[in-house]
Amino acid sequence: MDNLKLSPFQNNVLQIPECYDKFLGGGRGGAKSFTLALEALRHIEQYGQQAKILYLRRTYKGLADFESILFELFTLVYGRNARYNSSAHVWSFKDGGFIELGQLETETDYQKYQGRSFTLLMIDECGQYADPALLDRLRSNLRGPADIPIRMILAANPGGPGHHWLAQRYALKKPWAPFFEEKSKREWVTCPSTFLDNPFINQSEYKAQLESSCPADPELLRAWLQGDWAIARGAFFATVLDENRNMIEHWSILPGIQSGTSTQNILDFFPNRCQHSNEWEFYICMDYGSSAPCVVYLVAKSPGRFHKGQFFPRGSIILVDELATNQPGQLNKGLGC
Repeated sequence: MDNLKLSPFQNNVLQIPECYDKFLGGGRGGAKSFTLALEALRHIEQYGQQAKILYLRRTYKGLADFESILFELFTLVYGRNARYNSSAHVWSFKDGGFIELGQLETETDYQKYQGRSFTLLMIDECGQYADPALLDRLRSNLRGPADIPIRMILAANPGGPGHHWLAQRYALKKPWAPFFEEKSKREWVTCPSTFLDNPFINQSEYKAQLESSCPADPELLRAWLQGDWAIARGAFFATVLDENRNMIEHWSILPGIQSGTSTQNILDFFPNRCQHSNEWEFYICMDYGSSAPCVVYLVAKSPGRFHKGQFFPRGSIILVDELATNQPGQLNKGLGC
């Protein structure tokens, strides 16, 4: 690796101790994918036949660019001592060890990896995943000898379907400083970059291409140019409806309805309540979907009353409860019924 030219960003990423997981999150053109290739090369060099690396994209078509990067890198470093099985998408090395390029989009796809062990997991363009459930499940595949640090490295740009969960978990943390991530129970480091951190491209030309690619979306352009994750992408109310931002405690009892009332009696009760403007009004709102998710809201409108010790001004709308049906791990797909 001494003969390779690295950017300051890549040097900084590689200097982070292997006990930390990493999130490479920033604007377009920051050389995140090549940095993943460097991480794979170092892992193979350090751990030889014990190195078992899995690199994932959402589709097989998305692997093409990374395949080209690895061809260039491994040919330079190993020559004929590295071989690629294009049908299996697996690189193998003379001294042992491998890196597999795989695809993961649905629950069915995960079955290809269930029960297998890897010492390094790398997920590129993970912002294409609207829900992190499948990626979280992959952590069960991280297993190896006690002397090998197992780890996960994610890479993403802002603005994709997974923008919200990536921003919450990683991107909005203090950059280049370790932090504890609750879901994975691991220490992570967020490593941001933009095209300005990549000295190996024509930066002015690349900026012009980004500007021409989204002339009617200045918010997305800012995210791509500056690596700005403080934008609302993927869901209008994604941060507002976070459990941690709820302003009131959960209502186990609706105002004016006694405890123990059956669901059917409550539904019968709504029309009668709505006839009186000086009492709470209740609504059930539904956006039905079969191939798309179905969402049902239970909403209360305040007449200007107290409930559970808190005053709600007249006309206040309270989202009491919701039900959303979707395929596990697929927030944009319904149950088909």
